[in-house]
Order: sequence, then structure tokens, then C-alpha cells
Amino acid sequence: MSSKYTINDFLEVKASGRGRFSPDGSQVAYLSNLTGTNQIYLMSAEGGEATQLTDFPDFISGYSFSPTQNMIVFSKAEGGNENAQLFLLDPTTKETEQLTNNNDVRHNLSFWSYDGKMISYSSNERNGKDFDRA
Repeated sequence: MSSKYTINDFLEVKASGRGRFSPDGSQVAYLSNLTGTNQIYLMSAEGGEATQLTDFPDFISGYSFSPTQNMIVFSKAEGGNENAQLFLLDPTTKETEQLTNNNDVRHNLSFWSYDGKMISYSSNERNGKDFDRA
């Protein structure tokens, strides 16, 4: 029995999701794999064209807007090693700042403090297996 779909048809499916509003509600960020890997996009909450904010060969695994300012923290690993590092992104300039830098440690993003001054995350830095909150 022949199928009209091939495995490549399914591998080529594009998706978007995990939408989040900016702190003032004027913009929506989301993840999309339009380029082949999940990247962060931003568009007006009223609709229109989206702007791609990140362009890495590796996928963005998670992200969160600051509750008080127009900044995004996101996580991504290099080369598929699953040891995600945390980065701070300015959506206006698209500049990023690496917050963690240990490719032997996995960092799982949690949330921002209410005042936007700190982020919470967990990592397996202690022994490589167990995750502790920081």
C-alpha cells in the first residue's frame, strides 16, 4: 500500500507557539521553526509582520519576558548537547548577553522575580544529575 505522504513531508512541517505578551501588552513574542530551528519572533499585538529576533544554528528551548522592562531571557544549547545556557536579549537592538557559560551544565529557565531584577533557574552543576534552584 502506497502512502501519498513521505517522511520528508512530516519533517518539513513548520510550527509556531508559546506566545507571550511584552510587559506593556503591545507586542507578542513566540517561538517558530520557520528557519529550521526554534527562534524567537516578535510582532505587534495588533498583528502585522513579525520580526525574527534570534538567528542561531541551535534551537531556543525556552524564553520569558521581563515583567517590568522590554527584555527577554532565553535558553539554548550548542550542537545538540542539551546543556542549555541562559542569555539576555534586548528585543529593540537584538543584542544578547550570555548569563551562564558552562557547557557541561544544563540550565533550566524558570521565571523572573516580580520586580524584574532576578531570574530563577535550576541547574545540574552540583553533580551532573540532580537539579538545584538558583
